[in-house]
Amino acid sequence: MTFNCAQVTAEGGNPYIRLVPEPLGESERGQLAARDHRWVDHCHPVVHYDRYGVARYRYSAAGCEFGVGAE
Repeated sequence: MTFNCAQVTAEGGNPYIRLVPEPLGESERGQLAARDHRWVDHCHPVVHYDRYGVARYRYSAAGCEFGVGAE
């Protein structure tokens, strides 16, 4: 006879919701917004619908589909 025992401890709530902290201040928000704008200017994301009607992004630069960009 075999058995397994495990205990999981965590805070209650929905395990699929991840809380993301907000930027600390206006300067950090400005830096993040500038980084996002540089990425959009470099990658030029465009939504394209495939033959099944599924929306997919296309980018003008290589690696943008993985988040690589104007860092």
